[in-house]
Amino acid sequence: GGGVLMRGREFTLPVRGTCAYPHMSQNVNNLYYKKIRAPPPSMIVRKQYVMSREMFEFGPLLVGKDKEDYKTKYEENREKFRITNNGHFDMHLDFCFRNDTDGSVFVVEPEELDLAVDQTMDVTVFAFTEQEGEFKDQLVCNIRDNPEPVSIPLSCIGSSPTIITDIEPPMDDEGNMIEGAPLKLEFQRLLLKRKDVREVKLTNPSLLPTKWHLSGAGEEEEFNTGKEFSIYPTEGLLQPKQSEILTIGFKAMEKNTFEKPMEVHWVDEAELLPEDKRKNMSILLTAEAYEIDFTFKFSETSEYDGLDFRTVKVVDGRPPQENEAGELEVKEVTQQSLRIVNNGKYKVGYRFAFARPKKSIAARYFDVQTVGADGKTVDEEGKANGPSGELEPESEAEMRVFFNGYDQTGAEEVDFKDNTELRCHVSELLTKEDIFITPISINVKSVFSKYRILPQKGVAFGALTYDTSRTRNFDIVNQGEFEFAFTIVCITKAMRSRPGTAAARVVSELRESDEGEPTSDGSGIKFGNFTVSPYKGTVSPNGEKTTITVNFDAVGQAQFFEMIGIQVDDRDPSEDTLGQPYELSGESCVPGIVTNDFLQIFEEAAVSRKPPSDPNEILRNIFIEEDRVFHFGPRLVGSRSETRIKIVNPTKVPVTVNLEVLAKGGQEIKFEILEKQLQLPMHEHRYATVYFTPDGLQQFHATLEATVENGTDERTRHLALDLRGEGTLPRVTIRAPTSRNEAGQALVAFKRLLVGKHQPIQITI
Repeated sequence: GGGVLMRGREFTLPVRGTCAYPHMSQNVNNLYYKKIRAPPPSMIVRKQYVMSREMFEFGPLLVGKDKEDYKTKYEENREKFRITNNGHFDMHLDFCFRNDTDGSVFVVEPEELDLAVDQTMDVTVFAFTEQEGEFKDQLVCNIRDNPEPVSIPLSCIGSSPTIITDIEPPMDDEGNMIEGAPLKLEFQRLLLKRKDVREVKLTNPSLLPTKWHLSGAGEEEEFNTGKEFSIYPTEGLLQPKQSEILTIGFKAMEKNTFEKPMEVHWVDEAELLPEDKRKNMSILLTAEAYEIDFTFKFSETSEYDGLDFRTVKVVDGRPPQENEAGELEVKEVTQQSLRIVNNGKYKVGYRFAFARPKKSIAARYFDVQTVGADGKTVDEEGKANGPSGELEPESEAEMRVFFNGYDQTGAEEVDFKDNTELRCHVSELLTKEDIFITPISINVKSVFSKYRILPQKGVAFGALTYDTSRTRNFDIVNQGEFEFAFTIVCITKAMRSRPGTAAARVVSELRESDEGEPTSDGSGIKFGNFTVSPYKGTVSPNGEKTTITVNFDAVGQAQFFEMIGIQVDDRDPSEDTLGQPYELSGESCVPGIVTNDFLQIFEEAAVSRKPPSDPNEILRNIFIEEDRVFHFGPRLVGSRSETRIKIVNPTKVPVTVNLEVLAKGGQEIKFEILEKQLQLPMHEHRYATVYFTPDGLQQFHATLEATVENGTDERTRHLALDLRGEGTLPRVTIRAPTSRNEAGQALVAFKRLLVGKHQPIQITI
């Protein structure tokens, strides 16, 4: 500010100025077209500004593509930035990079800009790298006449499409990888008419989508033509870090040895890489199909190439039991036979054994024996023939395999699918050398009875009025593959479980045992107040069900609880030794109403424990508990007054209440109630309206009674109280002045007054 002197007077003149540099907007919402706040760690960012890292990221860029005209050919290599002059002056900017001064990776166009105030223009930054790796730099915006430049952080990642496999590379004797040698995928020797599958995992470890295809695996090379080899898929696209399984199948059709060279070729998704920069990987596939003169014959009734026990019950896997003749008897479902055939010219030895018998799981469940000429697996002395022997040329022998799963595992379910731990060793007798080992596939699944109870937790009947009954159902569903039988028993005492509360007596505790009482027709059984029918039967497999009916008889005021056990034959004995616990509960209730809580009953009127001490106090719309009297108070003759009485059902069952107004003292009833009967659902209330219509100048009395139908509890079945009211007419009395004339009328007597004076006299009515 400054002062101005004019004709001897001083005036103040405010002066203000602004000093600023030219500057550009640095708001990320204005500067960048694409933004992301905080990408997840697994996300690959492409051409976006990452706020959490304060960096504009071009993301992965393909290395090796043609650089000619890259500024116009490749959209992924360029990005625009919005430059805005939000200062007070025109602005000139020069652009350069902090590190990349020769433009080997980053290039900006144009290299300078002139912007008027509030003008916006775009600059384009190009990122092109010819090497793999991450490159970071800053686009420096130098503003003329502003000593503080603005920097825009940039990054890009040079990446090349790559594919790796899980095939172990070939090694020399010293453990070093052999350069240039193809990867070997070997099929082991395979018997004729057998199949084998190998899986190769192709993985893209790069940051770019990679397109791949196989060469040397087409129909010309006899792949996927119905002959020995099949392969799928033969081409595909792998996203960054994605893997795909290459499935190669080999089927031994004719005796032969195979070597199949093939190559995996890959390129970027858009196929921008030139041919000389595209890569491939060589894989050598080897396999052998062979035959021997020792063959096996499995059951002709099954298509399975092995021993197929199918699905059996766990209890069927019990050890052999003696029959009435004293002979050991084995169930047919737990034994399978196969025949071994020697088609050669010489005697051979055979031996059935499990691979790694000490660690083999299957060895615990199966036993292999040779069947003698008499059709038995034991000799005359009762000694087992054993799993080994000698087989003459052009002859065959029968082998019998027993499934003994019950006693070995302590009754557990087992499931062997295509298990090949059982091996047949064929040996040359002179040298005792195993010349052939054939795995024997075994399928067996032993199961317990599978079932489900619906509803699952139990049947709750809720509250019932005493001396009534209710019926409900539950289902036993067979979810297994075999029919089972069931029996329902009571296990309340055995479980020692009681859900009762302190306020309710659990009647099941009074019984001394869990023995049930059969019904007259024998189809059901009664446990306490619950009758279950049927209590035994069978259920067919595969989702079939049997419906069980439970009837509950309510008696008195009590809670009832029973725990029944649903015992299913052939179930897992470790789960519930007493059977599947299932709760049955119900409650028998006596209907009643609230009879002693007058604050609830007369919630719309005043309630007092005792009469007032002043005998002249007028009682109006009030209930006196000590007298059990409701006072309407004085009412005009011919007028109609009313009050509402709340009838409350505190029980768990509906109640029916009959209401009646009775005369008292021989008077005519001037009280009336319209609701002669009320229906109250459980834990609810209803209002009854009592009307009082006096027809004379006197006091009126009556009795109101509310009685619960079928109520047996004297505390809750009956509500009785008196009703009182008084008929009256309106009237007034002159209390002042007290002087009266000869006619008895009130006299207002003024004194003699001078003119202009006045005297007030008050009249009290």
